[in-house]
Parts: sequence; C-alpha cells; structure tokens
Amino acid sequence: MQDWMKWINSISKKGQLADGGLHIMNEGKVLRPDNVVEDNPYTVNKESVNGFIVASAANKEDDAEIAKECPILNG
Repeated sequence: MQDWMKWINSISKKGQLADGGLHIMNEGKVLRPDNVVEDNPYTVNKESVNGFIVASAANKEDDAEIAKECPILNG
C-alpha cells in the first residue's frame, strides 16, 4: 500500500494523474468462480480489489512509461 501511495503521489505531482477513480473502500462485492458473489472487496489473502486511475500522457509511449512504474503491475 505504501508503494502504491508513493507512486500515485509521484504521478500526481507530475500532472500525470487525470482521475483517481474510486478510492479505497471497505465495502464492495467480488465475483468468484461459478458466479458466487461475496459481499466484500477482498481477495482470499485479504487484499483489497477496487478502484482505477486514468493517466494523462502525451502519447502511448509516455503512458507505457507511467504504467511501468506502477507497483501493482510490477507484482
């Protein structure tokens, strides 16, 4: 979570964060296999699953560079 916040703050300061989307919540639903719906936004290991961001870049190459630094995409 700290890496995520550091990355978000970094792209925000650079003017690359166009929209922060949904903010982290404790409410939500997760669709599991066989169409089982659970009333919480967490995975099996209790990590939150929600939100999105919209990055602002001059071109696809710049957008890819922004994404390369995202801690979630880097595992």
